[in-house]
Amino acid sequence: MTKYKTIGLLVCDLRQLYMARYLADKGFFLHLICSESMNCQKDFKEKLLELINIGSNIRVTYDIDEIIDISNIIVTPVPFNKICEFITIPKFVSKINEKDDLSTFLLYAGLLDKESQDLLNNSNIKYIDYSKSEKLAIYNSISTAEGIIAEAIIAKNTNLHHSKVLVLGYGKCGKTLAWKLKNLDAKVTVCARKEEDLESAYSMGLNTINLHNLIMEINKYDYIFNTIPIIILNEELLSKVNPECVILDIASNPGGVDKNAALRHKISVRHVLGIPGKYAPKSSGEEMAKELINIIENAS
Repeated sequence: MTKYKTIGLLVCDLRQLYMARYLADKGFFLHLICSESMNCQKDFKEKLLELINIGSNIRVTYDIDEIIDISNIIVTPVPFNKICEFITIPKFVSKINEKDDLSTFLLYAGLLDKESQDLLNNSNIKYIDYSKSEKLAIYNSISTAEGIIAEAIIAKNTNLHHSKVLVLGYGKCGKTLAWKLKNLDAKVTVCARKEEDLESAYSMGLNTINLHNLIMEINKYDYIFNTIPIIILNEELLSKVNPECVILDIASNPGGVDKNAALRHKISVRHVLGIPGKYAPKSSGEEMAKELINIIENAS
């Protein structure tokens, strides 16, 4: 573990603070730099001071060059392009490439776009995209499902219990969300394209509908949860939605809802991103830390 002992964290949400605390408790040395948007938040400042006071192996710097120079591992936010709050991506990669020995360096980042991957590969910088971790994806689906259910409860003056609920998509997030909604006694229907997904949902006791037939059924629901990262709810479908329905979209940008069409039809839409960092930063941060420690131990 010794060659990966000093970790630099680029902090854009509370997950990185809880991650830092967990890693510090395990004996790592942490160097934190916090985005301006986080530094402006009172609650964040209090948590940061509390973190710094727990031990001598955590320090805060305002110099991104220093973090790059002294760290064996740099942990970035998700998505990776949020590092632009600190430094441009080409300059970041260039500064890493100036390090004396890249054999002892690891970039631990989430949701790297192809351009960033190409830059890193061309510079022979070792990186791991933690958003591709199966374990973290499953764990994040739990935090995401719980968070968006909290948003749904806040958004409407009715119970989820016995409400008619549609879940669009049956990937990791869709599965976890549909199951948790069912356990809240909502009447859950899963909508997907693939027959194997619909068969899987049916085997779990959920109602199902193929996406091709959605227009005939979409007016029935009190809540619609979208997990599909392309525009699914277009003008035609939104024109059929129950006006009292609330749409909750957790798909990455641009989301799955034509927002202009929703405005025209006066449909309430909440597009909520980064849910694990907002609703379960401690749990999510600690899981990210555990995954990183596992990677380090396997590399040692």
